[in-house]
Amino acid sequence: YFYDVNAKVNYRFSEKDRLYFSIYSGNDRLGLKYNAGDLDKKNNSIAWGSVTSALRYNHLFNEELFGNVSLTYTNYKFKIDNQTLDSDSKTDYSLSYSSRIKDAGVKMDFDYIPSNTHFIRFGSNAVMHDFLPNVTSIKSVDDGQTLADTAYTANVVKAFEYYLYAEDEIRLSSRIQANLGMHFSGFNVQDQNYTSLQPRVSLNWMIT
Repeated sequence: YFYDVNAKVNYRFSEKDRLYFSIYSGNDRLGLKYNAGDLDKKNNSIAWGSVTSALRYNHLFNEELFGNVSLTYTNYKFKIDNQTLDSDSKTDYSLSYSSRIKDAGVKMDFDYIPSNTHFIRFGSNAVMHDFLPNVTSIKSVDDGQTLADTAYTANVVKAFEYYLYAEDEIRLSSRIQANLGMHFSGFNVQDQNYTSLQPRVSLNWMIT
């Protein structure tokens, strides 16, 4: 089976202020069951799904400046289950594996139009990642005696991602338009910080 659910609501406080909330939830599951009488049973399944949501507030400061502030949250899960049961010989074996990724972030974007020849965009984003790459559970029973009943859990890996950007779309003439920008990004994980400075330049020339 599978399902998907979408919902969105927005509220206008005034001509300059609006609030939006949206959420998505989905889950897919594929299962196989094998039954030979009442003695042998085998269950195998794989499932994955996610929840993502966003709360966004936008404000019109004046005729030249417009801004958006967004809060986001996502949660992705993946799981595999395998089970074999023989009630006659009192044998039971099960294996479960799962992983998860959770993200929570805040984002700010602004549009500034000081004149007819400039369209400036700038903003920032910050996301906290929570990775749980491996949780394994094993249970084994043979002839009524428990041989294994344990779980292995990988360490949760936390990471912080961020960026700042600014760009100016400049109209130099009726046929020539330029775009100048700068993007700075960073990623911090396990006491290591990686940064990148990325300038952007583009030119658009309408020949005729």
